[in-house]
Amino acid sequence: MRKMPRPAQVLVYVSGLVVICFEVISSCFAAQRHQQQSLKRLRQRDGYDMSATAAADRKNRVAGVTPEDKAVIARISDAGRAADWLTARRLFDSYCGCASPVYNA
Repeated sequence: MRKMPRPAQVLVYVSGLVVICFEVISSCFAAQRHQQQSLKRLRQRDGYDMSATAAADRKNRVAGVTPEDKAVIARISDAGRAADWLTARRLFDSYCGCASPVYNA
């Protein structure tokens, strides 16, 4: 007569089989993984990139934008493109005017 395997041995064999199956399945899907794109690139790809300089759109000029406001807009936009949010925040905090393009930069 043949002895029946002990429950501990069966557990070891089954857990080893589960680990091997998991490794095989995960390696099949690992080749298809892609790195997630940044939100900025997704917006650019989909056409939702809304960044524009104050002088870029000549048809929709806003009255009352001074050269100083344009300079602040350019500096805030540059900080945003460089993802330098501390500089952008500092520029917003130091701005004392009321031109809406500055607040939309």
